Amino acid sequence: FAIAQHLSSIKGTLISQNGVPASLIPVELKALHKTVISDEDGNFLFENLPALTDSLVISSLQFKYYAVPVHVCCGNVLQTGNIILQENINALQDIEIKGVLSSSYKNNYSFAATKTENNIKDVPQTISIISSQLMKDRMDYSLNDVIENIAGVNLFSDYQEYTIRGFREENPRLINGLRTYNASLVPPLLANIERVEVIKGPAAILYGNNDPGGIINMVTKKPLQEKLYEISAGFGSWNDKRLSADISGPVNNTHSFLYRFNTAYKNSNSFRNQLFNKSVQLAPSFSFAPNKKLNLNFDFSFAHTNTVTDRGVPGFNNGDLYSTPITLMVAQPGDYLKETDIASIITFSYKFNAHISLNSSYLNYITKQKLSEHGVKNYINNDSVSLYYTRRNINAITNNITNYAVFNFNTGKLKHQLLAGYDFIANDAEIDQWNGELPDKFGEGSGVVGTFSLIHPKYFARPVDTYSKSDASAGEEDDDDAAKYFSNGIYIQEQLSFKKWELLFSIRQEFYKTGDDDDEDAGNLDSLDDLK
Repeated sequence: FAIAQHLSSIKGTLISQNGVPASLIPVELKALHKTVISDEDGNFLFENLPALTDSLVISSLQFKYYAVPVHVCCGNVLQTGNIILQENINALQDIEIKGVLSSSYKNNYSFAATKTENNIKDVPQTISIISSQLMKDRMDYSLNDVIENIAGVNLFSDYQEYTIRGFREENPRLINGLRTYNASLVPPLLANIERVEVIKGPAAILYGNNDPGGIINMVTKKPLQEKLYEISAGFGSWNDKRLSADISGPVNNTHSFLYRFNTAYKNSNSFRNQLFNKSVQLAPSFSFAPNKKLNLNFDFSFAHTNTVTDRGVPGFNNGDLYSTPITLMVAQPGDYLKETDIASIITFSYKFNAHISLNSSYLNYITKQKLSEHGVKNYINNDSVSLYYTRRNINAITNNITNYAVFNFNTGKLKHQLLAGYDFIANDAEIDQWNGELPDKFGEGSGVVGTFSLIHPKYFARPVDTYSKSDASAGEEDDDDAAKYFSNGIYIQEQLSFKKWELLFSIRQEFYKTGDDDDEDAGNLDSLDDLK
């Protein structure tokens, strides 16, 4: 009892500046390191204190910092009375929220169908478009990935041929409406592609010699006036690694000169034996628009792929497609397919007025392909095959020029869009193919370089340097050849609109020639079938 007589206490009440009790607020004696919490009426109490000189501190996010010195003698009770606390109205830290505008996979317009910007519903043709947003969300890396989303379009063969509406398409691929080299074993890469447009049905009027199923047009990305910096990376099964970048913006202050740079890299293996893929693409582009009438655009793309040919899963000779595992391949260690594609595109457009415009484009497309492969030649018995060997080099140059003028005018209630143009396409492909055999072991003229068991496959580096040249390979006759063709075309197209009715009428005259000038049979395109 005597000790208790010498202990002290501090009590008081916390009130906000608007007269409301400040409850659940911590009150601290700083030197003593003792804290109490105010009750629902704002009251606080320190008990059993020794004689002290300290600071009474109130610190809370709700109220401003409060501190006052206190002195308590032995056995005294210090009444602080009502302590008025000031509201803390300091602004909270800014939070920046960035989002992406709601984007759709739907596209309402197309350039490929009529070579002019038109709403798809106003074009009397069937058009399917894969947008950049869909390609990005699916992480599509090549054209083969994209066509999986298009109804009626499928991959026909490993020679990058497609079927559109059931028709085999050997020359379907275009870039910005310009013809590329189509005899390739490597699908086009998409680092610089904004969208893919597929016109289903005949399109020879605007694009020259085409197959009746349709065309596949890849539209390149264009430089942007706003700054863009985008880097993405992806990792997947079978050691799949992908990296891409997209950078764009203005070069000068007036935004008349713009740039864009796209690049992508892929390195992956596969569940398929011996299959791998290493590819890279670099694609800068520039735009110059000093005024609203003139526009110049330059696109460049360098794409290189290092892989092997995938000729499919060889089944047993009984014809059962499921007789062997899907991992089985005949490609041997040391086989390769190396292809480099270089595309340079210059586009010029000039708008004289609201009714007349002129457009010109030039594409130079270079393809360099090096192939070394083993494949199935013949069945020895139900579960073993003989192998052929092919080594091939292709150097191809394709030049495509297109010029057309657009006239927009009205005659009464009829709205006209008249287009007249001229196209030139030249392709020159030098093909050097060599087929091997081991005559001492399998006989001269056999075209056989080894055997391969489908039940117990063994992969090892084959002695390709010991192969002799053969005239036969994979059951076909091959020779060194050059595939050339030249095409000139003039055309006119009228798109007539009357209320809800749309009529598209067009006509074209094509002047087509294959081979050398002095030899009509040299380099006939039929020889390309021997390369497949």
